[in-house]
Amino acid sequence: MLLGELQEEMVRTAAEVRVVENEIKRVEGLQREAEADLRQLRSSTLSAEQLYASCDRRVCPLERSDCRYHPKNATTVPDEDRDARIAERQDDYARHAERVNELTAKLPQLKETATAADNALTAARDSRDDAVRLVDTEIGRWDELEKQLGGYTTDVKAAEREQKKVEKAERSIRESLEQQRAEKAERDRQVRELSGLYDGTLKRLIGPEAGGVIKRDARGLHPAADEVAAPGGATIGSLSHVVALDLAYLAANLSGLGRLPGFLIHDSPESIVMESALYDRLLRFVLEMEAACGDQGVGFQYIVTTTATPPAEVAGEPYAVLTLDARSDATRLLRSSF
Repeated sequence: MLLGELQEEMVRTAAEVRVVENEIKRVEGLQREAEADLRQLRSSTLSAEQLYASCDRRVCPLERSDCRYHPKNATTVPDEDRDARIAERQDDYARHAERVNELTAKLPQLKETATAADNALTAARDSRDDAVRLVDTEIGRWDELEKQLGGYTTDVKAAEREQKKVEKAERSIRESLEQQRAEKAERDRQVRELSGLYDGTLKRLIGPEAGGVIKRDARGLHPAADEVAAPGGATIGSLSHVVALDLAYLAANLSGLGRLPGFLIHDSPESIVMESALYDRLLRFVLEMEAACGDQGVGFQYIVTTTATPPAEVAGEPYAVLTLDARSDATRLLRSSF
């Protein structure tokens, strides 16, 4: 049995002995009280002074003036239930006496068990102390060896500390390189996706033969449309390098690529400069992006100012929000002229 279990057994058995001893004292007190009550009930022919004098002063520790058997507390009222109470107290006395005998008979065995538990605990502690002394002797021997090898151990520990520093530095370098590779791969992936969105936007706005890529260098991102999408004309060139790039960024925001704002404003040129077909493709492309949002709700706001008539799909509410006319103050933007 483990030392802790022996300790618990010793405490438990000792507690049982104390419980039984306390119970014997308590029941003996009840027995003495029943005996005193019987004496009082059986001595009804004695005077109050005689009854008080007959009390066992070892049993009654109270002062004379506080004793319930004191003459001043006596009563002359006839006790009609005297016989019944005598019988009741006799039963109480017998029951208490039986309980005292029962506990008294049980106590020696409990004490023997408690003594055996205490002896077992003492023996286990002695055995443990013997084992500890042997271990202490062995530890002393190894301590002496450690002192002899102290210088060597110090050098070894110093070398180990330096080696750990080297390993930590190498680990940091590896982690840094891995992180750089991962970030570069992620940036390259995002650039490829953005370049694909830019290429698709050009094809949608200009034509299926158009295309382009977005290149990245140390100074940032640069759109590069092919010759079909970037001829000498300013309109198509502006459309491929500015409008298409803006819409590609807006599409990237909707697809969760990067953290770009979902807000875009295009102040369009005069209708005589940009053909209505380009306006139609531009606005229909934006409508397709709006439809792609589905039930989640439109995730962007796109404002276009144009002097050309928009396609029929967006010519009314909720798309055509404001119609301006410079011929009167009522149709101006701020309803007044300056």
